[in-house]
Amino acid sequence: MKIVKKLIALSVVVVSTLGMFTSATLSSQSPEIRLIIEGEEVEFDGQRPVIISDRVLVPANSLGGILEPEAMDYLFTRMSGEHVGFDVPAQTVNEVPMMPIRAFAEWAGMYIVWNEDIRTVFIKEGPFRVHIVSEGQTLYSIAVLHYGFGGGGVIEKIMHANNMNTTSMFIGSMLIIPLDTD
Repeated sequence: MKIVKKLIALSVVVVSTLGMFTSATLSSQSPEIRLIIEGEEVEFDGQRPVIISDRVLVPANSLGGILEPEAMDYLFTRMSGEHVGFDVPAQTVNEVPMMPIRAFAEWAGMYIVWNEDIRTVFIKEGPFRVHIVSEGQTLYSIAVLHYGFGGGGVIEKIMHANNMNTTSMFIGSMLIIPLDTD
């Protein structure tokens, strides 16, 4: 009987310990990286973006809507060569060609913002920043925060950049704030 009690106690300790390791492993996993280009989230089939040496690499085929396949092949070949000078070259991950998204965006003449808190890369044609809506904020207060004023069409500019039809927003929503106010 003592042996059975010891085995039961040992089983409880082992299961509890395994539960702690499982919880630690699951909680330490990072959420997936998101990519938003011109306000549209890119969907990934198979290989997801990865971070290598503090740079986000995305599957080259996910950028196909921006470049023709031949141009993508050429760019991947150029970016994977050492002569290009990027700190992280294009490379193959799990047999998928991956491109450093910052280098690609800058090569394409676009602006890029990485938001670590929500693990999201934003790419857009004009200079911008990302704003996360918090409690009590209105488009007017957000415009004043970013531009110093709320008139002169800046609210409309924010609405246009975010494809908004109304001024309604939700706490935690992401807004693109264009930095060119002309």
